[in-house]
Amino acid sequence: MPAPCNTEKEKLKIITEIVADHYQLPISSIFSKGRINNAVYARGVCCYIACSLDIHTQPVSDYYGRERSNVSHHKSMVNQVISVDLEFRKTVFSLINKVHAQLIR
Repeated sequence: MPAPCNTEKEKLKIITEIVADHYQLPISSIFSKGRINNAVYARGVCCYIACSLDIHTQPVSDYYGRERSNVSHHKSMVNQVISVDLEFRKTVFSLINKVHAQLIR
C-alpha cells in the first residue's frame, strides 16, 4: 500500500484535480488570472476544501498564485453559499469526501 499523501502541495494538487473534474474544467483554468465565473467558483471551492483540511492560507495562496486576502474571500464566499444553498452544500461536502478518500489511499 502506498504511503498517504503528506505534503501540502500534494494535497492541493489532489483537491484541484477533483474539483476541476467535478466542474468539468481544465486544471489550468483554476490557476488562470481570468475571472471566468466557473473557474472562480471552482477556485473558491478548492480554497475552502484546502482550508477545511487545515492547510494554512499562505500555502494555499502560493499554490494558486493569489493573495492571501483572495483565499480568505473565497472561503467566506463558499461559506455564505453553503449556508443558504442545500445542493451546493451537498456538492462541497461530497467533494471533501472524495478528497479524503484520495488522501488516505
